[in-house]
Amino acid sequence: MIGVNTAGIDGAEGIGFAVPADTVAEVVQELITYGAVERASLGVTVARRTVKKAPDGHALVVTAIRANAAGPFESGDAIIAVADRPISTQNDLLRALRRDVTNRKVSVAVLRGDCEVSIECLPRSVRTFG
Repeated sequence: MIGVNTAGIDGAEGIGFAVPADTVAEVVQELITYGAVERASLGVTVARRTVKKAPDGHALVVTAIRANAAGPFESGDAIIAVADRPISTQNDLLRALRRDVTNRKVSVAVLRGDCEVSIECLPRSVRTFG
């Protein structure tokens, strides 16, 4: 794996932390242009779970909802798409919630019980690094 070193631990031999090169390639232009990387937040905590009705058998399931959530999520909602982009992993969600989605209405498809529901959301900005 190739990455960019971001931190190390003094006194620990050979232990360090790095951002994967693929991630760096995705955000370098944003860092150059804006000096920081921003993502949009739905205001929920999610965990990847097996979901029978999800397109690939997995989805991000809402486990907690903040008071300032971007839309009317319910605990147990399985997020399967954001703005028509399929979602089954945390990376899928991060890629869908780019800077340009911040403070714009976006449709989020969730599986709620046995039904697919479309939730209109207004994601808020979160600075991730920079």
